Amino acid sequence: MRYLFFICTFLSFSILRAQDSVLVSKNFKFEDGIYLNFKAFQDNSPNYKWDDVVSQVFINGESFISKTEEFVLKAVGKIPFSEIWGFSYNGIPYIRLRNEEAFATFTALRVRGKLCYFTYEEDVSEWVEISAYNPVNGRPFRTGKVKNIREVKREKMLFFETGEIQDFNPVNFLLAIKNIDPPLWEALSALREEEAQAKLFKSLLIFDDRHEVYTIKPTTSNE
Repeated sequence: MRYLFFICTFLSFSILRAQDSVLVSKNFKFEDGIYLNFKAFQDNSPNYKWDDVVSQVFINGESFISKTEEFVLKAVGKIPFSEIWGFSYNGIPYIRLRNEEAFATFTALRVRGKLCYFTYEEDVSEWVEISAYNPVNGRPFRTGKVKNIREVKREKMLFFETGEIQDFNPVNFLLAIKNIDPPLWEALSALREEEAQAKLFKSLLIFDDRHEVYTIKPTTSNE
């Protein structure tokens, strides 16, 4: 009798959980608003809705980058950027990358799932050696270093169950999936470095399709 009661309780809990949770697919739309920490994002429960905010959000539709000057709450006032993990706008979550003098930079999680994916451009400065050449004999007569700034594409993956962020590359991805998806790990490991890099993003999508992760069902619709 006690065993039967346990089964009924377990089934009831499972049904209730299924009703309250929803699959995080690659295009899953999160509750709109501001998330102060990763746990709030993970639970799909923003700390503040946009109705509570008087600030405007500007987003580059091509790069999925937002440079926001400030977030001001109607009742409280300005929220320091350091206290904001990210926000969701039209269902798309944006994670804070860095703070600059007058604004903070956010980028979209372009893929949502067990492993989320985001990318952004970053200016990297480096010293480059240049030489001045004698036009007569072609020999260098002066050499010096100049500061060169180039734009570098950064790719990251975010572990939805822990909040950990790592560089998105074949080495890190293979370590992440080794004990979870051995067949995919073996297939990707067998490729040459160039091939593995070329198929890395598709492998991420395959991994997320195979391994489901859930969050709390939205209370509003972003469709």
